[in-house]
Amino acid sequence: MPTPVYIDFDDVLCETARALTSLLHREFGKTVAFENIHAFNLAQSFGLNEPDLEHLMVQAHEPAFLENLVPVPGALEAMRQWADAGVDLHIMTGRPADTHATSAAWLRAYDVPHTRLAFVDKYGRATPGGPVPTLTLADLQNMHFALAVEDAPQMADYLVRNHPWPVAVIERPWNRHTPIGTPTQAPHRCRDWPEILSRFPTPGLPF
Repeated sequence: MPTPVYIDFDDVLCETARALTSLLHREFGKTVAFENIHAFNLAQSFGLNEPDLEHLMVQAHEPAFLENLVPVPGALEAMRQWADAGVDLHIMTGRPADTHATSAAWLRAYDVPHTRLAFVDKYGRATPGGPVPTLTLADLQNMHFALAVEDAPQMADYLVRNHPWPVAVIERPWNRHTPIGTPTQAPHRCRDWPEILSRFPTPGLPF
């Protein structure tokens, strides 16, 4: 079996942050351009207090929001090219596990090739229970990937520092100027999916 590839969901597969700016305007009347989301911490980027941020995130995890997200340009094409070549694709998301049904339905609706949809407590926010298990960062220690594709600076930094896998960071305003890794352990910063595909044409497969 080929070594799998780790692919994040939000803002790697689908345009979550762009949709959040519309949700922010609907719920609070605030206008923040996508390019002005300079911090991954949305309380900071959106100027929200904790109760308002919690309200926003509850709305953002509702099926009505998640099912209407659109794919990131080039993502589906790259994943289908990988899948056609025999690459094993694992979607490793930081979403709450109770979004499993909606997340799986979105993947089916867009015919996204993958062999696994896994929920990972990337930021220490998971709640007990849920329809499917939630992996911990410690669980990732027992896993191996040929490549990880992330957008979140904190998670990308963790992967770079704690795992030998190459990490591709797809450029977003909130990671563009954020240090990730160390001078000797750095991610592969990529403008978009076509660049990721050009750098990693067949991850996990023998040449």
